[in-house]
Amino acid sequence: MGASPDDRAALARAAAREGVGELLAYAPYASDERLAALVAGARAVVLPTLSDAAGLAAIEATAAGVPVIASTVGALPEIVSGVGILVEPRDVARLAAAVATAWSDDAVHDRLAAAARARSLKSPRTWRDVARETRAVYGSVARVPEA
Repeated sequence: MGASPDDRAALARAAAREGVGELLAYAPYASDERLAALVAGARAVVLPTLSDAAGLAAIEATAAGVPVIASTVGALPEIVSGVGILVEPRDVARLAAAVATAWSDDAVHDRLAAAARARSLKSPRTWRDVARETRAVYGSVARVPEA
């Protein structure tokens, strides 16, 4: 979901090299409601990214009570810690092990899903909260020092 044409082409080439190209399925545009249902029904959300400043996909998955498997980049370690499995970028073996664990180990999956649900219930945040906090940060750094 959300991959650019270049991303999809690179993924298709990599999958073809590994002999698994026929297993890929590209999702067409999905409404917010459909995307939310897909995430909520997932066994895990996998984010093997090289950079991620905000971690919105991880936040959304956590809010839906879905474990996250993500790279240790950007905001992801803070978001995923305790509710998912973190993997160093480009560590293919660890990523495969994390996906296999989330898929086949019900005890690990259930523990991570419960932690995600608990976190989302513990401190629900809104975009209004984010805007207020962002405004406060900008206000604190925008002050002109007195002469």
